Amino acid sequence: MTIVAALKLNSELCMACSDERVSYSGRTYDVAKKLSKLTDYAFVGYSGSVAFSKKVMDKARGNINPDMSVGKMAYAIRDATTEAKEEVINNDAFRYFGVDSEEYKKKEPNINRDLLRNVEMKIADLSKSIFTNFVIAGYENPSVEIYSAPDGQGPYPSIDYYPTGSGSDLADATIAKWLQGMKPDERENISMSRGCRILMEATRSSWHNAGVGGRTQLVWTGKDRPFQELGYEESNMLQNLLYLEEVKHIDNDFVNGVLKDVVENGATYKDVKKKLMRKLPKEDLVDLFFREGLHT
Repeated sequence: MTIVAALKLNSELCMACSDERVSYSGRTYDVAKKLSKLTDYAFVGYSGSVAFSKKVMDKARGNINPDMSVGKMAYAIRDATTEAKEEVINNDAFRYFGVDSEEYKKKEPNINRDLLRNVEMKIADLSKSIFTNFVIAGYENPSVEIYSAPDGQGPYPSIDYYPTGSGSDLADATIAKWLQGMKPDERENISMSRGCRILMEATRSSWHNAGVGGRTQLVWTGKDRPFQELGYEESNMLQNLLYLEEVKHIDNDFVNGVLKDVVENGATYKDVKKKLMRKLPKEDLVDLFFREGLHT
């Protein structure tokens, strides 16, 4: 279960956010890094099978270089997805049942009907278990580009933003509401701090879906801005501040100031901690331990 969302801030800068929660055999772990660097000016995120996505990216990275356009990187990831899917199906379906893949692909294969049905069911199950969707974004002179490559298809260009994963419906609604409330000139030049707020709020909204949550991973890149990822402590702090604002412990101006300090000016958790301690009375801090929703 996942949420990954990429957002174009302006013609020269893009940002993306994801959760780190992943489920195995009915248990959840906050360990999956779903956004990663492709080059200094491009990144990739994924939803779907963690293991299969890693397999795809291991293949794709060998065909990606810093001189490629974002679109060509997206094609490389799409092609790697197709190749990896074929390997899984060959190993876990055709070889498992002792069926020749070329014979299977014929219009009227010479295969026992029951065996053919078993192979088809196995391929269908495998296809569901390895389904993955990639979002690729970065700066491609003269502008930022965002592409999606779902299940070996596409890639498809996105204009302003692209969410994927089981939490994408709620994230989509949150981002759309923000963008629809902006004037055209505001939409064409979203600040980094506002972009961070939009994406983190979108991620928070998606937590209503089962299996979505964990630490929020935030990355950005653009013209003259090499790939950067927000630190673990800073990510937790900003999500917690947005929660504190929601429950009216901290005012909007204070939160906006911290977002700007951290995302735009490089302030760390330690830089902001003293300011936060002065802002929150001790009784409010104690009260927070008995409220649901605080992100740690």
